Amino acid sequence: VVTAIIKESYDDLSPLEIWTFPAALMYCLSVFTMIGYGHMTPKTVPGKILTISYAVIGIPLYIVYFMNMGKVFSKSFKFLYRTMYRCLNKNKREHDEETRLAGWEEPTILVPSTACIWVMIFYMAFGTIMFAEWENWSYLNSCYFSFTSLAKIGIGDIVPGIGVHGRTEDNSTKLIINFMYLLIGMGLIAMCYTLMKEEFLLKIHAFNEEFKEKVYYVGIKLGIIVEDEPKEQDDEYS
Repeated sequence: VVTAIIKESYDDLSPLEIWTFPAALMYCLSVFTMIGYGHMTPKTVPGKILTISYAVIGIPLYIVYFMNMGKVFSKSFKFLYRTMYRCLNKNKREHDEETRLAGWEEPTILVPSTACIWVMIFYMAFGTIMFAEWENWSYLNSCYFSFTSLAKIGIGDIVPGIGVHGRTEDNSTKLIINFMYLLIGMGLIAMCYTLMKEEFLLKIHAFNEEFKEKVYYVGIKLGIIVEDEPKEQDDEYS
């Protein structure tokens, strides 16, 4: 049995049948995104050398893609969020316009972290329903695959087109759609990371300023810090 598995593979498929173009595309995705499903592995020496070379070049390119797509998606999402926010708060928008004309700066509208979390939940729910309907998986298995893939855990026990009990119909189309689903999902994760980082840095800055003010106030009360007396202003300046 062991000899038959090694020579003929467990599903009676030849290497040409296993390494179709969509399957190879899925393998490339698992390499340069560092998911590493492990459901397909190179058996030959050239295949292993090419995998190493491809990963050395592909992983840095993926990091560049991850950062740039995060910026592009975050700008687009911020534009949509601010537009919806202003439409839903027309009275507040008119008040902000009046304050801006009066010389005050318009308050900055930040995308909250909860909105980013909801985006990822909806995207993962979309993938869960899609894979459950196509592969006849349970919703738990579909959610499990979506989460482990987007989180780059990549256990590889469940893969679209291969399924739980062997290859399924129309596996080539499913592998290509799964490729696009994960590639867009990585961009959305980068977007959420960028937006949540902006909110976190702004809160840290506000906390730092508030902490300085409190330390200064306590220093004045204890007599450690002497407050400077205001200088007399001349008539022209007044």
